[in-house]
Formats: sequence, C-alpha cells, structure tokens
Amino acid sequence: MKMFPAIPGRYTVLTASILLFVENGVAKDSSNTDDHGADTAHVAPVVHNAALPRGSDNVPVIYQQAFLGGSDFYKDPGIRALLPFKRISLKRTGCPGGCAAYNFVIFNDGTAKLEALSGMPKKGMFSGTIDMNTYARLCFALEQLGYLKLENNYVSEATDLPGCIVSVETKAGEKSVTDYGSVGPIQLWVIQEMLDGVRLRITWQSAMSESGSQ
Repeated sequence: MKMFPAIPGRYTVLTASILLFVENGVAKDSSNTDDHGADTAHVAPVVHNAALPRGSDNVPVIYQQAFLGGSDFYKDPGIRALLPFKRISLKRTGCPGGCAAYNFVIFNDGTAKLEALSGMPKKGMFSGTIDMNTYARLCFALEQLGYLKLENNYVSEATDLPGCIVSVETKAGEKSVTDYGSVGPIQLWVIQEMLDGVRLRITWQSAMSESGSQ
C-alpha cells in the first residue's frame, strides 16, 4: 500500500480523498489531461461541503480547502503537485505615454517575484509571498475562465499601445497569451485584472531591504 505524507489532522479526510483519487489512477490517466498537460479529471463535480460558500457545489476537491480556510493544507508538496499550474505570470509592456512595465510571477509554493521596469513607484527586483489559498483560487479561476483554450495572440492593428502577456507553466510546458492593445476577450481581461489585484496586495521586499506596494 502506498504511504502518503502526514497532513494536519483537520485536513485528513479531504487529503485522503484527493490522494486516493490520484492513487486510483483517475488523475494519472493521460485521457484526463488537456493539450497542455493540465489535469482535467479533478474538475468533475464533487459532493458539496456545507462549509463551502453558497453556490460552490461544483468546486473540485483540490480547491475546496482554499475556500474552507487554514494555511497548512497546500504546504505539502504532494498536494501542490496536483494544482494545474506550477507558475502564473503577468507581463506588461510600456508605451510612449509612460505605461507601467513590469514582470510579475507567482509560484505554486506561494513565492512571488516582481521586476519593475518603468512607470512604477520603484524600479528593480522585488520578492514577496501570497497566501496559498489565494494561489489555489487563482488556479481555479484560470480553469473556470478557460485560459488554456484562449488563442495565443490578440493583436491590435494600431501601434504604440501597451501590451500584456499572461503565461502559465503546466506539467507539459508553458502557454502564453499576448494581448496587444487590449483587444482580447473579456475572460482574458478578467485574468489580467485579477493578477494585478493580487500583485497590489503583496508587500514587496527589494534587494535593498525596502518594502512597499508596487
């Protein structure tokens, strides 16, 4: 019998459900992955937990703890490995009008990095952290918004406009969606704004030990 890592007691039932789900071969089956290698088996509806928010009956089991609270569940590497995205990033390019230009990356261990290039309060390299429940919710949101099904390029015919690139890393590789001139679908705009909202809530620490919002 396969031995699973120890998880804090109040997560035991949910953790066991997830790990047994994978151990039984459901998430491992190649037929349960999309073109980018992201697991799709766990997106099936699950039994509703009364503690989950109203209207969340179809929240996949891997994401339920993100709504139930607590900070220890996603600390386990085995659990984090079940999340569909190893990394999520947002890159904005500048424009003649002084648009903000930066590279923002968050990883599935909760660490975040920011390279502020121009049009920002401070320039340079910064690091920070986000709550793992937030990262799990971001993964869930990207799946619900159909990010992996978006086209790779949405480009305006105009020039001198700001651009935005949203990228993710899956088990199979990387997918990037470029939106030049804000002509992408509304789902892409929601993802961009959502990631910027997370960025603005992070307390950034620079290499010079200065902290603040970016």
